[in-house]
Amino acid sequence: MEANPGTFEIVPDGYEFKAWEPEHPTAQFPAFIKQMLRKIASGFSVFYNVLANDAEGVSYSTMRSFALVERDDWRSIQQDFIDLWRRPLYSTWLGMALLTGALKLASRDPSRYMAVRHRPRGWQWIDPEKEAKAAVISIQNGLGTRTGFLAEKGEDLEDVFAELARERELARSTASPSPVRRRATRRRPATGTSRRMTTAGRERQWNESGADRRGERVRDRLPAVRRSEQRSRS
Repeated sequence: MEANPGTFEIVPDGYEFKAWEPEHPTAQFPAFIKQMLRKIASGFSVFYNVLANDAEGVSYSTMRSFALVERDDWRSIQQDFIDLWRRPLYSTWLGMALLTGALKLASRDPSRYMAVRHRPRGWQWIDPEKEAKAAVISIQNGLGTRTGFLAEKGEDLEDVFAELARERELARSTASPSPVRRRATRRRPATGTSRRMTTAGRERQWNESGADRRGERVRDRLPAVRRSEQRSRS
């Protein structure tokens, strides 16, 4: 018997109708899909929560531990790709470039230029603050190098130093000159004038007091002078 949505065939005589209620998807369907995705992630050696975009029930420690395992697998694949493909390709290209003159170097011996470093992509830290502090402590105690920690992020130490030098040069070239600080000076002319005025006043007071003293001496001597003049007249 075939059934279409909203229609049923006529039941012949002697048949009994039983309702058909399909329950799809069932309540176990999400668990089934999750289990299938887990198997797929395990086969590809990737983190299930990243593959399925499912962050349900994931803690920081769990995410970090699984991420480290996954990155180790990716680094192994990267190293195999470098050893099996990039190095042979570089060797062939270098020999042909030197032979045809497309690449002009001090020597045409390719063996002198084989010591190259292939840098694959890296990953950012899960917790930058904690990882940065751990890197600083390791470098200070001689347990690691800046080259190694930058390589984990896919960065090169020489590029970082060159970029820092460019930033410093750019800062020096674009920095506005510092404003000239005006010295807070006192008003010397006014102070000097007041001082001169004070000195002149003192001189005037001294002259006046000296004149008064001289006048007093003259007045004291005036009777004696008059008496001597009278005596001379007589």
